[in-house]
Amino acid sequence: ATTLRRMQPFFLLLALIASVVTLLGLLALRWIVRRGLPAERKERGRPVRFAVLSRLVSMPLHALIGVPAVLGAVVPYVVHTRTDEVGYDGPHVDAEGRWLPAPVKINSEERGDWAGTPIESSALRSADGTAIEAFVVPPAGSAPRAVAVLAHGLFRGGIELDPVGRMFHRAGCAVVLVHLRNHGGSESAATTFGARESEDLLSAVELAETRFPDLPLVVFGVSLGGASAALASPDIDSLDGLLIDAPFDDMESVADRYAGRVFDDPMRSVMLQT
Repeated sequence: ATTLRRMQPFFLLLALIASVVTLLGLLALRWIVRRGLPAERKERGRPVRFAVLSRLVSMPLHALIGVPAVLGAVVPYVVHTRTDEVGYDGPHVDAEGRWLPAPVKINSEERGDWAGTPIESSALRSADGTAIEAFVVPPAGSAPRAVAVLAHGLFRGGIELDPVGRMFHRAGCAVVLVHLRNHGGSESAATTFGARESEDLLSAVELAETRFPDLPLVVFGVSLGGASAALASPDIDSLDGLLIDAPFDDMESVADRYAGRVFDDPMRSVMLQT
């Protein structure tokens, strides 16, 4: 995780260098073509010859270098909760404090009536200053037996965690549901497949420890949340239980799989290296 954080400026610099090299290459080609033409043909041949030749050369340069480099630098900043879940406003509870089921989808006709009162969100700060949204659900009608911190997967959010949260809640646990960066109501920042997201999770753990001190602490994560939980676990001294669903142990292979859905080599490789 530390190595990835240190290399992020290098990745952005590489994307900038790739864009500059593409521009300089086109300018150099223009100079070479014009220098090789007789004076009387420079003006006559420039409009058609240079236009055709420059576009023939610029297409592979942009396709194989410029576009994947820019995508590699930009895509980590545009990851977000998928559209049918962005309306999640936190767990809903009834008058007795019991956690009510959330609809399968939020921004669709399938939502129906979502009963109960939403839990007010808590504003947290990750280690790098990114604003993180979390929801604290105390147990209904009794002192908590334990506290569970839950983290979702990539492109998901609170709805994915809602059934798990209700399970812990029915068992008498307090629950802290956290939206990792770029998801739900949390602030946009570069997605790092768990490196920085683990710090988002640690901020939620700190909230749980503050609100419910001296209670057994359980951390649950799925996919991206599972990787974040695994990376964060060595820094959680009070951790009593770690539950990971569908995790990944190699960030590069996950990025390769997602990029491979859209690009073939060499574009995929350039994008991943950026």
